[in-house]
Amino acid sequence: MAVTSIILSYPIFTPGVLAIIGLFIICLYCLKWRYRSGLRSIPGPFLASITNLYRFFDAWSWKCQDNQLALHEKYGKFVRYGPNLVSISDPEAIQVIYTINKGFVKSPLYKVFFVLSNGKTIQSMFDTQDELYHQSMRKPISHAFAMSHLMDYEPYVDSTSKFFTSRLTELYANTGDICDLGEWLQYYAFDVIGELTYSKRLGFLDRAKDVDGIMRSIDKSFDYAGVVGQMPWLDTLLEKNPIWNYFNPPTSAVAAFTLDCMAERMREMEKGNLRKQDMLARMIEAHKADPEKVTPAHILGWASSNTYAGSDTTAISLRALFYHLLKNPGSMEKLLSEISSFEGLSNPVSWTEARKMPYLEACIKEALRIHPAPSMLLERVVPKGGKDICGRFFGEGTIVGINPWVVQRDKDVYGADAELWRPERWLEAGEISRKRMDRTAFAFGGGSRACIGKNISYLEMYKVIPQLLRTFHIELAYPEKEWTLHNNWIHKQSGLLVKLTQKGF
Repeated sequence: MAVTSIILSYPIFTPGVLAIIGLFIICLYCLKWRYRSGLRSIPGPFLASITNLYRFFDAWSWKCQDNQLALHEKYGKFVRYGPNLVSISDPEAIQVIYTINKGFVKSPLYKVFFVLSNGKTIQSMFDTQDELYHQSMRKPISHAFAMSHLMDYEPYVDSTSKFFTSRLTELYANTGDICDLGEWLQYYAFDVIGELTYSKRLGFLDRAKDVDGIMRSIDKSFDYAGVVGQMPWLDTLLEKNPIWNYFNPPTSAVAAFTLDCMAERMREMEKGNLRKQDMLARMIEAHKADPEKVTPAHILGWASSNTYAGSDTTAISLRALFYHLLKNPGSMEKLLSEISSFEGLSNPVSWTEARKMPYLEACIKEALRIHPAPSMLLERVVPKGGKDICGRFFGEGTIVGINPWVVQRDKDVYGADAELWRPERWLEAGEISRKRMDRTAFAFGGGSRACIGKNISYLEMYKVIPQLLRTFHIELAYPEKEWTLHNNWIHKQSGLLVKLTQKGF
């Protein structure tokens, strides 16, 4: 206080002068970032080049994918989206940034996704920045997610699919009530994950509601991470504040839910009542085989990740597919015709049968393309020594990223009608074009950090889509209405309200 009084006693140090000095320092800081070597020539909004507040508020709009698409249409393949962040829309950059052994690690944004257990952060395969830790988590269980193991999980999916259709029949087809199909697709995805991970449904279909507020908790987590992740240092002041967490150590709802499931499994094992070979059993086996490398924290990270990401991504893709089929009757008729052309289909439709349906495959690919679950930048840090990306050099430490929503609308790859739903593009393309389309498909990420559960998601989609369409006649309850979109890093939809009429097959 005394020092302040002495400074202010000098005529030149008036509050107005001090404010000008402070503003001058801020301007110097902004100019330093604006004209940073290596990024000064990359076009983009001026505000984005001097402060991360631009991307922060863009994320907070819950529709940043539209702005990013517009920015690339205006500025080209490279857009400066932050003082040290470049958004890239060139499909060829996927092979440079996201393939194995390229050295690009995840940016600090992903630390915001760490869940808390008793005040301590738990990393998962999705959010860890440490590549060695990621390998230590992925290697012991990667076989459990391999395509060769899908047949092992099919009975779990069948069980839940049968119950799903019976609940829809009971509550909607038999009553004529309007069904929020979008919500029920998420209930279904959650209960499938429960079957695969814990050998039991989690109760969403049984109760016809969000169990223990898990869905709401995950939504809030993505709302938080999608915005705060644009300025990750805020997380240390807010959710992961070490001082607050020391006196009041929190456990996130997802971690608490997972810990309860793990505790129940341990009690069953102590009684000698072992369950099937589900994913949790495989995780525990990996821990027993090498307890030093595979710790309880690994198990919690695996199981939490299954719960956290396993339902939303599948539900978003299923919503996208049904919405666009219902908005495009021609596509719906083609798919219904294909399904009905197969005689003697199993009940539920088997994985092997569904994989023989080319138009179904085209519809799934188109749903993943036109509405990818992750619709923000998948950020990576340029490694030591810098890297050349599509003819432009980026220095080490620069953050670069590609938004699946943007790159999967590239007209050079997907055609002039890339903004439109048209599954036929996947069937009409020649071999070279189709391979390029597949390489650009980015809904599950790429390289060693691609979503480990994508095969499980495919299994669910290939089986439940024909099952629902052969069981029910589905129509929009309010055809004139559009759905509501909310992009909080994953691009959720609401308002998929339908009427269901029972079919016979």
